[in-house]
Amino acid sequence: MAPHARSLRPSIPVKLFYLALLAQGCGHSSAGGATPTGPDKSSSTDAELTAQGCDLGRAGTTYTAGANGSTATTAGADLVSCFHLTGQGAAETSLVVTNDGTVLYAPTFEGIDVGLLRSHDQGVTWDFDVPKFPDGTEHGRPQPYMYRDPTTDRVFFSTSAVGGASVTYTSDAGATWSFVKVEPDSLDWMKIYAGPPVSSTTVGYPNIVYVSAPTPTSTPISTILPDHQAFYKSLDGGATFQEVSPISLKPADTPGCDPKEWVIAGNGTVAHDGTVYQSFRLCDKLGIAVSRDEGQTWTMHTVPGTSLDPADVSSFGMLAQIIQHPNWLLTEVLAADDEGTLYAVWPDASWTLRFAYSKDHAATWSTPIVVQAPGVTKSVYGAIAVKSPGHIAISYHGSVDGMAYDGYVAESANALDAAPAFATITVNDSADPLFSQGFDSGYAGTLSGGDLDELINVKYAPNGDLWASFVEDMCPGVATTTDNCTWDVAAHANTMFQGAIGRVVHH
Repeated sequence: MAPHARSLRPSIPVKLFYLALLAQGCGHSSAGGATPTGPDKSSSTDAELTAQGCDLGRAGTTYTAGANGSTATTAGADLVSCFHLTGQGAAETSLVVTNDGTVLYAPTFEGIDVGLLRSHDQGVTWDFDVPKFPDGTEHGRPQPYMYRDPTTDRVFFSTSAVGGASVTYTSDAGATWSFVKVEPDSLDWMKIYAGPPVSSTTVGYPNIVYVSAPTPTSTPISTILPDHQAFYKSLDGGATFQEVSPISLKPADTPGCDPKEWVIAGNGTVAHDGTVYQSFRLCDKLGIAVSRDEGQTWTMHTVPGTSLDPADVSSFGMLAQIIQHPNWLLTEVLAADDEGTLYAVWPDASWTLRFAYSKDHAATWSTPIVVQAPGVTKSVYGAIAVKSPGHIAISYHGSVDGMAYDGYVAESANALDAAPAFATITVNDSADPLFSQGFDSGYAGTLSGGDLDELINVKYAPNGDLWASFVEDMCPGVATTTDNCTWDVAAHANTMFQGAIGRVVHH
């Protein structure tokens, strides 16, 4: 299809959030004696940044993370946040940035079409692209996910349906797409990640592409229960897949797990040596499955000190419960650097965002610390990205009063220290939050054809900028998709969520 250019205006001062790197000399406690490096300064002029949807008047702050909470510091954070509302419906958003700086955001709904948005000019204009299948059809709306292989720039976009997941992939930022059907027994929640082989020989592509999906479903529905996490790998860049060893999702197979609890996977990642990591909600603990042989065998580790929001999925009240407990699900909690350090970020049982790292393939972990900004009392979801060893960015939904939720991004250049320093920025007015009447994961809206909001991303661009994916709740309140709506639900693909794209610039 011929994409059309559009300008996504920050028509509502919703909070874009981003954080920039702390400048040198932040005055923090550093166990290793390291000083955070300065940020990659933007080369754009103020006029150019304004044209790119940036708010030059919004200021960032700094804080130090600790075991019992975060503490504000007096150091400045020279950040500029940029924000775009798409004007289109969205759900479970992912975002990638290619080597040439092209930004892809998915999914976006325009009428009956399901596609993605693409910008080549730092968000000044956006193209709407709809990947097509060989028979002329396109992606459905359920359970979308987008992933970019960082070493090849290939981008994968998947959605799920009865009969398995449909995956399209592109090596030219969406100019052309290829198609493959994966995992015929799974209904939803598929994740994709890639990395170097350990023993296999790949064909026409340097990395192994892994697919992971709960089977037959992720969420207990009546008598249909999650049974196992299926794993597939592709040795030809995603053209074909072969199954490798699964992992049980039955609580009875997890030592010390309450039989009413929930075992469900989050995201995965592959280290520089080919080690495969898959995160899990291991009942009320954070679990990391590790494979050193391309998924043939797995070892499960529990991150010490983790305590997740307790779940009870034994009754028909699952839907009502998950509305009140969005943090039952883990999203983009894992990342690895090029020296093999593994990083994890997650909201605990009190909805406090915590962080830990491992230098020995998830066998042992640092003491978890609180990484949400000072004043935040509740965090929902959490995503992490790594720029270089010890240099990370996180994103999450944060609330000061437990009702209104803003988007937060924070960055640390010394995350491996005992008390790392962070710089952070929120981008919306507190009077105009992303979620004004409590966080809504969308489950109530699905009863009337709406979508879920169970995924956020934060990613580094080649120039050091941070990009993040979010949505804005256009129908505050969780009763139905027609309550308190500030847009025409039917005209926006029957969804309560509008796409929201953020960028943080070091200026």
